[in-house]
Amino acid sequence: KSPHPGRNEQIGGMAAPVKILVCGDAVGQLDTLFSRVATVNSKAGPFACLFCVGEFFAADGEGVGDPLKDYKSGAKKAPIPTYFICGQEYGPKLDQGSTRQEMAPNITYLGSEGIEELHGLRVAYLSGSFPLHASGQMELMAANALMQKHSLQKPVDLLLTSQWPLGVTMFLQGAPPPQMATELTKVGTSAAATVAKRLSPRYHFAGGEGVFYERPPYRNPPAGGGGGGGGRVAEP
Repeated sequence: KSPHPGRNEQIGGMAAPVKILVCGDAVGQLDTLFSRVATVNSKAGPFACLFCVGEFFAADGEGVGDPLKDYKSGAKKAPIPTYFICGQEYGPKLDQGSTRQEMAPNITYLGSEGIEELHGLRVAYLSGSFPLHASGQMELMAANALMQKHSLQKPVDLLLTSQWPLGVTMFLQGAPPPQMATELTKVGTSAAATVAKRLSPRYHFAGGEGVFYERPPYRNPPAGGGGGGGGRVAEP
C-alpha cells in the first residue's frame, strides 16, 4: 500500500521532462484523492496531470452516490487536470461503450480504449473488467481495438489499465513481496497482459487489486518497460 495517492515520474522525450501523478483505485473517494493531490502538488509540483487507474467509482451498494456532483456544479474543483478509466463500475452516465467525456472541469473520462497524446506523453488506456483468461471475441473487442491503433513508429509512454496483467510476477528473482501473498495465478487478466506485450509501453500502471506494488523493470521487444499497481486511495 502506498502512503501517497500516486508517484511522480519524469518521462517523455521532451526537453523538459513531464512530471505526472498516478493513483490507484479511487472508489469514489474524490475529496480524499484531490486533497492529497493538492498537498503533493504544492510541495513537489507542479505536476502536469493526474492519471487514475482501476476503479474510479464505488460499487452501487457502497452508498457514495455521485462523487462528481460537487465537481460538476463548480462547488469543488480538481487541483490539476485529471484523467481516469473505469473497471467494473462506470458511475453515472457512463458504460462500457462510452467514449471520451469531460465529466467536470479538470476531470475527464478517457473512454473504453484508445491512444492519445496528453501533456507531451503518448498514453494508451483500456477500461473494463475482463476475466482471468479472456478469450471470447466480445471479451477482447476493446483490447483488440486498442492494439490495432498502435504503431511501432510511435512508441507508447504510458499504458493505463483497470486490471493487472496476468503473470505480472513471472520471472521475478526471489520470492514475491509480502503484499503479493495472494494466489498469483489468479491475479489480473490476460487481456491486460496481451495489450502490454503488444504495445511495449515504457510504463504500465494498473489498479483493481487494492495494493501498491512496483515491479522491477522487464523487457518486451522492441523496448523495455516497468509496471506498477496502485492501492486504494482511502487506504493508509
